[in-house]
Amino acid sequence: MKPTTNILLLMLFIILSACGEDDKVPEPEPQPFQRQQESLVMESQILHRDMKYSILFPEGYNESDKTYPVVYLLHGFGDNETSWMKGGNIRYYADRAVNSGIIEPVIFVAPQGFNNYYVNKYNGNYDYMKMFVEELVPYIDATYRTKADKSQRAVMGYSMGGYGAFILPSINPDVFSTAVALSMSWRTDNQYMAEPQGVFDSQFGGLFGGVGKSGTERITDYFKSLSPFHFFQQTNIDKYKQIRYYLDCGDDEEQLSITNDELHTLMRDKGIKHEYRMRNGFHTWDYWTGNMNEVFAFLQSSFASSVFPEEDKMQDIDTDNLKGTYTEVALKVLNTNGGVYLPPAYNTSGLRYSVIYFLHDRQSKDTKNSIKNVLALLEESFVVDGLPYPIVVEIPVSAISTTFSFSELVTDINENYRTISRKSARVLMANGEGGKYVKQAITETESCFLYNANIDFDNVALVGQFYYLDITDNAASHKSYGKLYARLRDGNIEHQYRVRNGTDSYPSFLNGLSSSFTYMNNYLITPEE
Repeated sequence: MKPTTNILLLMLFIILSACGEDDKVPEPEPQPFQRQQESLVMESQILHRDMKYSILFPEGYNESDKTYPVVYLLHGFGDNETSWMKGGNIRYYADRAVNSGIIEPVIFVAPQGFNNYYVNKYNGNYDYMKMFVEELVPYIDATYRTKADKSQRAVMGYSMGGYGAFILPSINPDVFSTAVALSMSWRTDNQYMAEPQGVFDSQFGGLFGGVGKSGTERITDYFKSLSPFHFFQQTNIDKYKQIRYYLDCGDDEEQLSITNDELHTLMRDKGIKHEYRMRNGFHTWDYWTGNMNEVFAFLQSSFASSVFPEEDKMQDIDTDNLKGTYTEVALKVLNTNGGVYLPPAYNTSGLRYSVIYFLHDRQSKDTKNSIKNVLALLEESFVVDGLPYPIVVEIPVSAISTTFSFSELVTDINENYRTISRKSARVLMANGEGGKYVKQAITETESCFLYNANIDFDNVALVGQFYYLDITDNAASHKSYGKLYARLRDGNIEHQYRVRNGTDSYPSFLNGLSSSFTYMNNYLITPEE
């Protein structure tokens, strides 16, 4: 080879080497840690497919070696593994609760649930629950820094996911300790049998058996094994009493509110401790996220193995500065004195007023302060909520005789006070034992407000009043409230239904009273000439 050729080859080698150094692909810069990651994939051997899931890490997860409890988030029918992240905005609500000290930091995992109610198919063709328990949970524990213990695992879901959140811990109490079911989509036997054939076959029959069947043939043994209305009827239900249950459903749901209310009654009857709420609302994200602070407080009590408190604390009420005048008076139909509250301007205005008739179970030896608490709350609402001042007639339950006549009482009040005598200007209130006398009074009013009232409406024809039903989830009258609520719904009679945290205590009554004033405002008429 000629020297010139050697020189040229050497120069070409140097040039190519230089070019290679300049054209090296730089190492990719590390990506910042993402707290919220969507549609990740786990390979499932049981389902023979990839399983998607989304995950939300707590703040600082990547900067420590701490371990965390896990809340599994289940979506509704037709939704997917991103629904809690997007529609539910879980990051916002979780961060707010953590920053407020309501709950410790946790990991949220939202798996793909398809439309299978989070159970195994009756024919063994699609074992979703088995995948969840035997693959997903171990995978999450092995992949992320979790507290891998049942006491630190909870399941929360809405609609179909509400059923999943209920059934997964119920069937697997050795894996999960806590169930939070929001608007749980399930059916009583009667509701299940009443489903239109097409809906039944597509949504339930393929999972629980009975496609094409009607009536009782739909109630398969497999369905019974996964229905709380059946498995809570078993002789030994101790395993279910290990689970911490929280149920919440809006009173405006089409049929799920009846399902959830009947389940609450069954669980009360069987001694299965749980929290139950019914608030104003529909099958929407606004409803499901509207009570997140309490839900997170419940989850925290579970993770900490502490008792979730009953909300019976007496709110602070100023009873020393009533603007109106309360006087004990002798009323013709009572054994002992009742009481009448007159608005501040009653003696100077010459106006006529609406009347609240209050069947009052004082539940206290300090009877004067009992009624003052009620009147003080009412006066506060007159100012804050703009309620027109009424006359208030207190009818102590202890003063009611066996010959008590509500219509005679109304006549007595109309004759001795400046009232708007129309039926539409009368509001009926009752708490506790006062509920026993409501059925003879409802025909004289157009609105009825009941608070933990001991009612019996079984043989009473419901008329077209407005009913406000307020009860705590541990009150003794839960069955009668549930029956009345169902009748009001079936009769399309206007109503509101609230189930709150608490017991049969007087502070619980006062808490419920405060929440009802928005609706009472619709039935108190502005004073007239």
